[in-house]
Amino acid sequence: ERVLENFARTHKAAPLTLEGFGHFLAEIVFVGITFSRETLEFSRGLTKALCAIEGIEFSEFDFVRKPHATLARRIREQFPNVVEYLKAKSRPHFELSLDEITILSKGKKEREWAVYRRYALCTE
Repeated sequence: ERVLENFARTHKAAPLTLEGFGHFLAEIVFVGITFSRETLEFSRGLTKALCAIEGIEFSEFDFVRKPHATLARRIREQFPNVVEYLKAKSRPHFELSLDEITILSKGKKEREWAVYRRYALCTE
C-alpha cells in the first residue's frame, strides 16, 4: 500500500479516451479505452513500481496493454442480441482523466468486488 500511496503522490492525472464498443470470446462486451502517451507512461511506471514489491509476480500477459472497460460478460446466450443492440447505438466517445488508483478486494459473494482503498493522483 505504501508503494501505491507514494506512486500516487508523485504522479499526475493522465488523459484517456473511452470510445466504441467491442467484444471477444462471444461472451464479453466492452468499451474500448485509448491511452494517451501520458497514460501509457503512467501504466508502465505503475507496473514497474509493483514489480519491485516482494511477493508480487507478473506474467507476460500482465505487460500486454489492451485497455478496455467490460460492460457485460458470461452472456453467451444473449451475446448476439447484445451485439445487435449496441450496433444500433451511437458510438460512445468520452474524454476522461485517470486520476485515481483503486485497490479492490473480493467481496463475500462469488465475483463480487469492493473498494478497499483509493489513492488520488497529485493535481499539480
